[in-house]
Amino acid sequence: FKILNCLINNAVKFTNEGEVNFGFKVAGKFLEFYVKDTGIGIDPKDQNVIFDRFSKIRSDKTNLYGGTGLGLAISKAFVESLGGKIRFNSTPNMGTAFYFTIPLKVTAKDKENKDHDNYLSNIKPGRQVLVVEDEIMNYIYLEEILSDIDAIIFHAKTGKEALKIFQKKTKLNLVLMDIKLPDTNGYILTKQFKSIRPNLPIIAQTAYAMEGDRQKALEAGCDDYISKPIDSDKLFGILNKFINKS
Repeated sequence: FKILNCLINNAVKFTNEGEVNFGFKVAGKFLEFYVKDTGIGIDPKDQNVIFDRFSKIRSDKTNLYGGTGLGLAISKAFVESLGGKIRFNSTPNMGTAFYFTIPLKVTAKDKENKDHDNYLSNIKPGRQVLVVEDEIMNYIYLEEILSDIDAIIFHAKTGKEALKIFQKKTKLNLVLMDIKLPDTNGYILTKQFKSIRPNLPIIAQTAYAMEGDRQKALEAGCDDYISKPIDSDKLFGILNKFINKS
Protein backbone atom coordinates (compact mmCIF):
# COMPACT_ATOMS: atom_id res chain seq x y z
CA PHE A 1 0.00 0.00 0.00
CA LYS A 2 2.78 2.44 0.91
CA ILE A 3 4.58 1.93 -2.41
CA LEU A 4 1.32 2.13 -4.36
CA ASN A 5 0.43 5.35 -2.58
CA CYS A 6 3.67 6.98 -3.73
CA LEU A 7 3.31 5.80 -7.35
CA ILE A 8 -0.36 6.80 -7.56
CA ASN A 9 0.39 10.26 -6.12
CA ASN A 10 3.12 10.74 -8.74
CA ALA A 11 0.80 9.53 -11.52
CA VAL A 12 -1.90 11.99 -10.49
CA LYS A 13 0.68 14.77 -10.21
CA PHE A 14 1.90 14.25 -13.77
CA THR A 15 -1.50 13.62 -15.38
CA ASN A 16 -3.41 16.77 -16.22
CA GLU A 17 -5.86 15.01 -18.57
CA GLY A 18 -6.94 11.40 -19.04
CA GLU A 19 -6.81 8.75 -16.37
CA VAL A 20 -4.78 6.87 -13.76
CA ASN A 21 -5.45 3.21 -13.08
CA PHE A 22 -3.79 0.55 -10.98
CA GLY A 23 -4.10 -3.09 -10.05
CA PHE A 24 -2.17 -6.33 -9.62
CA LYS A 25 -1.85 -9.90 -10.85
CA VAL A 26 -0.15 -13.10 -9.70
CA ALA A 27 3.07 -13.70 -11.66
CA GLY A 28 4.61 -16.98 -10.58
CA LYS A 29 5.86 -16.62 -7.01
CA PHE A 30 5.27 -12.87 -7.05
CA LEU A 31 2.47 -10.34 -6.96
CA GLU A 32 3.00 -7.79 -9.73
CA PHE A 33 1.41 -4.40 -9.14
CA TYR A 34 1.01 -1.69 -11.76
CA VAL A 35 0.18 2.01 -11.86
CA LYS A 36 -0.56 3.47 -15.30
CA ASP A 37 -1.32 7.03 -16.34
CA THR A 38 -1.96 9.02 -19.51
CA GLY A 39 0.14 11.95 -18.36
CA ILE A 40 3.13 13.83 -19.71
CA GLY A 41 5.38 10.78 -19.80
CA ILE A 42 9.14 10.72 -19.30
CA ASP A 43 11.61 11.90 -21.91
CA PRO A 44 14.05 9.13 -22.98
CA LYS A 45 17.02 11.20 -21.83
CA ASP A 46 15.57 11.33 -18.30
CA GLN A 47 14.62 7.69 -17.98
CA ASN A 48 17.99 6.43 -16.76
CA VAL A 49 17.93 8.78 -13.74
CA ILE A 50 14.26 8.57 -12.79
CA PHE A 51 15.03 6.65 -9.58
CA ASP A 52 17.80 9.05 -8.54
CA ARG A 53 17.28 11.41 -5.63
CA PHE A 54 15.61 14.66 -6.72
CA SER A 55 15.46 13.66 -10.38
CA LYS A 56 13.60 16.17 -12.50
CA ILE A 57 11.16 15.64 -15.34
CA ARG A 58 12.61 18.05 -17.87
CA SER A 59 9.80 19.22 -20.11
CA ASP A 60 7.80 22.31 -20.90
CA LYS A 61 5.65 21.43 -17.90
CA THR A 62 8.51 21.18 -15.40
CA ASN A 63 7.51 24.41 -13.70
CA LEU A 64 3.98 23.11 -13.34
CA TYR A 65 4.83 19.63 -12.08
CA GLY A 66 8.27 19.98 -10.47
CA GLY A 67 10.46 16.97 -9.71
CA THR A 68 9.83 13.49 -8.39
CA GLY A 69 11.71 14.22 -5.15
CA LEU A 70 12.79 11.24 -3.08
CA GLY A 71 9.55 9.32 -3.62
CA LEU A 72 10.71 7.04 -6.42
CA ALA A 73 14.15 6.50 -4.89
CA ILE A 74 12.56 5.47 -1.60
CA SER A 75 9.97 3.30 -3.39
CA LYS A 76 12.75 1.47 -5.25
CA ALA A 77 14.64 0.88 -2.01
CA PHE A 78 11.42 -0.28 -0.33
CA VAL A 79 10.57 -2.74 -3.12
CA GLU A 80 14.08 -4.19 -3.16
CA SER A 81 14.16 -4.53 0.63
CA LEU A 82 11.07 -6.72 0.31
CA GLY A 83 12.74 -8.93 -2.30
CA GLY A 84 11.05 -7.44 -5.38
CA LYS A 85 11.92 -5.32 -8.40
CA ILE A 86 10.51 -2.14 -9.92
CA ARG A 87 10.49 -1.06 -13.58
CA PHE A 88 8.59 1.26 -15.90
CA ASN A 89 7.93 2.14 -19.51
CA SER A 90 6.98 5.56 -20.73
CA THR A 91 6.21 7.50 -23.90
CA PRO A 92 6.41 11.32 -23.86
CA ASN A 93 2.96 12.96 -23.96
CA MET A 94 1.25 9.56 -23.85
CA GLY A 95 1.84 8.29 -20.33
CA THR A 96 3.84 6.09 -18.00
CA ALA A 97 3.36 2.65 -16.47
CA PHE A 98 5.20 1.52 -13.35
CA TYR A 99 5.38 -2.14 -12.34
CA PHE A 100 6.75 -3.65 -9.16
CA THR A 101 6.82 -7.15 -7.72
CA ILE A 102 6.55 -8.45 -4.16
CA PRO A 103 7.19 -12.11 -3.21
CA LEU A 104 4.03 -14.01 -2.33
CA LYS A 105 5.80 -15.62 0.60
CA VAL A 106 8.98 -14.68 2.46
CA THR A 107 11.05 -17.81 3.05
CA ALA A 108 12.96 -18.49 6.25
CA LYS A 109 16.23 -17.97 4.36
CA ASP A 110 15.08 -14.63 2.96
CA LYS A 111 14.04 -13.52 6.42
CA GLU A 112 17.38 -14.57 7.87
CA ASN A 113 19.26 -12.57 5.25
CA LYS A 114 17.01 -9.58 5.74
CA ASP A 115 17.55 -9.48 9.48
CA HIS A 116 21.33 -9.07 9.19
CA ASP A 117 21.88 -11.15 12.33
CA ASN A 118 25.51 -10.09 12.56
CA TYR A 119 24.29 -6.55 13.41
CA LEU A 120 20.98 -7.17 15.09
CA SER A 121 22.05 -9.74 17.66
CA ASN A 122 23.73 -7.00 19.71
CA ILE A 123 20.79 -4.56 19.66
CA LYS A 124 18.43 -4.86 22.58
CA PRO A 125 14.72 -4.94 21.64
CA GLY A 126 12.51 -2.09 22.77
CA ARG A 127 15.03 0.68 22.18
CA GLN A 128 13.33 4.08 21.90
CA VAL A 129 14.08 5.95 18.68
CA LEU A 130 12.93 9.42 17.73
CA VAL A 131 12.70 9.81 13.94
CA VAL A 132 12.65 13.48 12.94
CA GLU A 133 11.46 13.39 9.32
CA ASP A 134 8.89 15.50 7.47
CA GLU A 135 8.64 13.34 4.32
CA ILE A 136 6.18 10.50 4.96
CA MET A 137 7.76 8.02 2.49
CA ASN A 138 11.16 8.49 4.12
CA TYR A 139 9.62 7.87 7.53
CA ILE A 140 7.76 4.76 6.33
CA TYR A 141 11.00 3.31 5.00
CA LEU A 142 12.81 3.98 8.29
CA GLU A 143 9.89 2.51 10.21
CA GLU A 144 10.18 -0.68 8.16
CA ILE A 145 13.92 -0.96 8.85
CA LEU A 146 13.53 -0.24 12.57
CA SER A 147 10.82 -2.87 12.91
CA ASP A 148 13.58 -5.49 12.55
CA ILE A 149 14.96 -4.49 15.95
CA ASP A 150 11.54 -4.14 17.61
CA ALA A 151 12.22 -0.47 18.28
CA ILE A 152 9.70 1.83 19.92
CA ILE A 153 9.43 4.64 17.39
CA PHE A 154 8.35 8.24 17.90
CA HIS A 155 7.81 10.37 14.81
CA ALA A 156 8.17 14.15 14.52
CA LYS A 157 7.53 16.03 11.27
CA THR A 158 8.73 19.42 12.55
CA GLY A 159 11.30 20.79 14.93
CA LYS A 160 8.54 21.87 17.30
CA GLU A 161 7.10 18.35 17.43
CA ALA A 162 10.57 16.87 17.90
CA LEU A 163 11.35 19.16 20.82
CA LYS A 164 8.06 18.28 22.49
CA ILE A 165 8.73 14.53 22.18
CA PHE A 166 12.33 15.00 23.34
CA GLN A 167 11.19 16.82 26.48
CA LYS A 168 8.48 14.26 27.25
CA LYS A 169 10.32 11.01 26.43
CA THR A 170 13.30 11.06 28.78
CA LYS A 171 14.39 7.49 27.97
CA LEU A 172 15.15 7.97 24.28
CA ASN A 173 18.05 5.82 23.09
CA LEU A 174 18.73 7.44 19.71
CA VAL A 175 17.57 10.21 17.36
CA LEU A 176 17.54 10.02 13.56
CA MET A 177 17.65 13.71 12.69
CA ASP A 178 16.55 15.07 9.32
CA ILE A 179 18.48 18.22 8.46
CA LYS A 180 15.89 20.08 6.39
CA LEU A 181 12.67 20.65 8.35
CA PRO A 182 9.70 22.96 7.70
CA ASP A 183 10.32 25.17 10.74
CA THR A 184 14.05 24.82 11.48
CA ASN A 185 17.07 22.71 10.55
CA GLY A 186 18.45 19.63 12.19
CA TYR A 187 21.74 21.25 13.15
CA ILE A 188 19.99 23.81 15.35
CA LEU A 189 17.78 21.13 16.87
CA THR A 190 20.77 18.88 17.53
CA LYS A 191 22.54 21.64 19.46
CA GLN A 192 19.40 22.11 21.60
CA PHE A 193 19.13 18.39 22.32
CA LYS A 194 22.83 17.98 23.09
CA SER A 195 22.82 20.94 25.50
CA ILE A 196 20.32 18.99 27.62
CA ARG A 197 21.36 15.37 26.95
CA PRO A 198 24.94 15.39 25.65
CA ASN A 199 25.18 11.57 25.68
CA LEU A 200 22.09 10.93 23.55
CA PRO A 201 23.26 9.57 20.16
CA ILE A 202 21.99 11.73 17.28
CA ILE A 203 22.44 10.57 13.69
CA ALA A 204 22.07 13.19 10.95
CA GLN A 205 20.17 12.09 7.84
CA THR A 206 20.08 14.29 4.78
CA ALA A 207 19.09 14.01 1.14
CA TYR A 208 21.74 16.41 -0.09
CA ALA A 209 24.89 14.31 0.46
CA MET A 210 27.10 17.28 -0.39
CA GLU A 211 30.80 17.41 0.38
CA GLY A 212 31.26 18.78 3.88
CA ASP A 213 27.82 17.70 5.15
CA ARG A 214 29.33 15.09 7.44
CA GLN A 215 31.69 17.65 8.97
CA LYS A 216 28.82 20.10 9.48
CA ALA A 217 26.81 17.40 11.23
CA LEU A 218 29.68 16.47 13.53
CA GLU A 219 30.37 20.13 14.34
CA ALA A 220 26.70 20.58 15.27
CA GLY A 221 27.03 17.72 17.75
CA CYS A 222 25.73 14.77 15.72
CA ASP A 223 27.44 11.47 16.48
CA ASP A 224 27.30 10.21 12.90
CA TYR A 225 25.83 10.92 9.47
CA ILE A 226 23.93 8.94 6.83
CA SER A 227 22.61 10.06 3.43
CA LYS A 228 19.24 9.31 1.83
CA PRO A 229 17.90 7.10 0.43
CA ILE A 230 19.19 5.23 3.46
CA ASP A 231 21.00 1.94 2.94
CA SER A 232 19.69 -0.53 5.53
CA ASP A 233 23.11 -2.18 6.03
CA LYS A 234 24.74 1.17 6.80
CA LEU A 235 21.93 2.11 9.16
CA PHE A 236 22.14 -1.21 11.01
CA GLY A 237 25.88 -0.68 11.40
CA ILE A 238 25.28 2.74 12.94
CA LEU A 239 22.53 1.40 15.19
CA ASN A 240 24.80 -1.40 16.35
CA LYS A 241 27.45 1.18 17.23
CA PHE A 242 25.30 3.72 19.05
CA ILE A 243 21.85 2.55 20.07
CA ASN A 244 22.85 0.62 23.21
CA LYS A 245 25.19 3.33 24.51
CA SER A 246 22.64 5.84 25.79
